[in-house]
Amino acid sequence: MINTKKSHLGFSINHITEPKSEISFDRKNEKLNRKYIIHGAHEFLLGANKNVRLLISSNFMSQRNFITLGGNSSITLKKIMLGIGLIANNYSGGNHIILGYNGNIIRIAYAYQNRTISSLGQPHQKIDHQISLRYLFNRI
Repeated sequence: MINTKKSHLGFSINHITEPKSEISFDRKNEKLNRKYIIHGAHEFLLGANKNVRLLISSNFMSQRNFITLGGNSSITLKKIMLGIGLIANNYSGGNHIILGYNGNIIRIAYAYQNRTISSLGQPHQKIDHQISLRYLFNRI
């Protein structure tokens, strides 16, 4: 991982040894395929006093024949964060809205995601609600 004050870029590999899956609904002893993930973000400081933060991030994930690509953009003004994002993979696509509080030590965010899933026959809508919490111990 490469990390600076305003940017990060990372790469990870999960299931390196491709072990046999303990849980398989249709095949016994199916191997768990490697998963490759690339993610990155950059923060831009805007405004006369550099008090507006614009964060642009993206990620790519590939596991066997399944590929996901996502991107987000959020803006923080006076500790209030608003954002939008898009996500797409082999079977669905969607968008999400983010609302949160971004303090010096703690960040709390809520995301609402609306997706269309089409891998199981007729397309249908799926809605996700996510809550995230970040606490920075080194700023106490």
